[in-house]
Amino acid sequence: AVRDLHAICQCLHTLGYGEHIRIDFSLINDMRYYTGVLFQGFISGVPTEVLSGGQYDKLMQKMGKHYGAIGFAVYHNVLERFYMAEGSYDVDTILLYEEEDDVADVLSVLRQLKCTGVSVAALPAVTPKLKYRRLLKLQGKEACVYETND
Repeated sequence: AVRDLHAICQCLHTLGYGEHIRIDFSLINDMRYYTGVLFQGFISGVPTEVLSGGQYDKLMQKMGKHYGAIGFAVYHNVLERFYMAEGSYDVDTILLYEEEDDVADVLSVLRQLKCTGVSVAALPAVTPKLKYRRLLKLQGKEACVYETND
């Protein structure tokens, strides 16, 4: 196993990845599930792993298969936060309403907007320094575009 690991590291070094690989024998995970090598992937500047996985031959045996198995997961939510642009928005849409507006109308418009998959904040006034893509103003039972920052 050590010879195999050494050969893999030599190959990675030859390909120019050697300085990016760190071997850590203290990495421990659920040993009832994993039976061999465990690995994690990191990106500089991200405080947690963005990829993890390992070998899980015993799980395959429990399922009646006599094969080796290895798998991994990529944590897209961590990557999305990492790759968010500096100019990104705190919220996609702000819905401005007046105190005298009917709460049922505000909620109805909020539900409609949320169904489109955008993040929405209902506010009586725009909060300073809040970055938003669209500013809508409630007019009766409808939301009208007041400002866009695309």
